[in-house]
Amino acid sequence: MRRLATHLLVALSLVVLGANVAAAAMEEFESPVNLGPVVNSTAEDLFPFISTDGLRLLFRSDRDGGELDAYIATRSSPDDPFGAPVELGDKINAPGSPGLPFESRDGLKLYFQKNDQKTVATRTAKSVPWDDPSVGLDTSPFSQIGGMSLSHISPDGSTLIGYQRNLGAPWGNDWELVVSSWSAVESEWDPIQVVDVDSKFGGNGSDIQPSFSPDGLTVFFGSQNRTGAPGQWDIWSLTRPDASTPWSDVGELSLRLARGINTADGLDLRPFFYNGALYFHTNHQWPGHLGERDIYRSLLVPEPCTFVLWAALGLIGLACGARRRKR
Repeated sequence: MRRLATHLLVALSLVVLGANVAAAAMEEFESPVNLGPVVNSTAEDLFPFISTDGLRLLFRSDRDGGELDAYIATRSSPDDPFGAPVELGDKINAPGSPGLPFESRDGLKLYFQKNDQKTVATRTAKSVPWDDPSVGLDTSPFSQIGGMSLSHISPDGSTLIGYQRNLGAPWGNDWELVVSSWSAVESEWDPIQVVDVDSKFGGNGSDIQPSFSPDGLTVFFGSQNRTGAPGQWDIWSLTRPDASTPWSDVGELSLRLARGINTADGLDLRPFFYNGALYFHTNHQWPGHLGERDIYRSLLVPEPCTFVLWAALGLIGLACGARRRKR
């Protein structure tokens, strides 16, 4: 019986190892579900962001026939569907389009980029409208982040992430992820650092529109021309082992393709992870598609290694129990 238990342990360990290796290359998601005609329209609806409490969905849309303005849809609890979107108003939308709008963790700051200016609007409580935005994050203490296109801020507020043009790359592969960390000593954002995905994982990808996971350990982003992806623009993720590992230290990061979402004809972008699901926009005609681009939600499938590990422990326990009874 001891030999049987040993063989089971070795065999199942190899299965667990294989499952982990497979999981390291891909993340499995369920088939995307359209957010429906209450949120989406027959026009373009894109760039979703979910607030920390899950009660606000920010996105951009040209449903009124003009520019891609910022809209907000709300709900009373994270388990409820979002209600009808409303435009954020002229303070945010006029003049010019407001880039990729996103809130701070406490919901009291709204970051976006308008007319190539990094911009922030504030408010005293989540229940009140935004104040007039202050245009000029390019001035101190934001002067160091230069040409970064803002995309998101980390859950602890210590890191800005975005993307910039890589002037040394060929056309079509000319966007790269960049980060900037807050310097408490200098009271300003540090100079940006490149997250050079290609240097470790190869290829000539063009990477844009990143966002942090709620724990700050994973970044989801859209990428073009990356090896192993089915479409023109696909969703990938980078994960670091712990919060102390810099995002610029790509040697410590793992890269995964979001499987179940990306399609050969899809332009799948602005991924945002919240409460076990990935929100994103795409032009792919999934069931219920309404406009040129719609916002979808897709649940993350638990990794196979989790189930295999529990099965392995159970079988080993049975083998050991049988051995004790035989004694």
